Amino acid sequence: MHRSGFFELRSRRMLALAPWLVSLAFVLVPFVRFGVARGVLLTLPPYALTSVVFMIVTQISHVQEPCQNPSHLDEPDFFKRQVLTSLDYAVDSHVWRFLTGGLNVQSIHHVLPSVSSCHYTALYPEFYRICLKHNCAPARKPTIVAALLSHLAFVFRLGEKQP
Repeated sequence: MHRSGFFELRSRRMLALAPWLVSLAFVLVPFVRFGVARGVLLTLPPYALTSVVFMIVTQISHVQEPCQNPSHLDEPDFFKRQVLTSLDYAVDSHVWRFLTGGLNVQSIHHVLPSVSSCHYTALYPEFYRICLKHNCAPARKPTIVAALLSHLAFVFRLGEKQP
């Protein structure tokens, strides 16, 4: 493939552009095919739903009161800071590990990024024990619902501080 010129700059540009054009087609084709009203109904809900799911899965593990403690941000040890600024939830659940891609145990995700998330549930008890030993245990919630509710409460408290 290298000798054929497949990896030349033009080919790489075309390869980079192709997924973007395909995603653009998913948005535009419903409008062309079904009109504006049905186009909106066919495009807006999937984007809105996936955006909400993405925000829930990625943000509830960091935008939490225990994770935003200023003393944690000053922690000189990189790995301790990663653990202290993360919130883990449903740590024993293989289902939530699968559905969130391992982001339900954000602390281990940040400390051991080269380890596949399929191992997180098995590794977590020992990981947590080591964190306790070094006085840097991550904040935890029992379920994703508890994590989401504490996230929303924190965000609303932050908003109340604004005039």
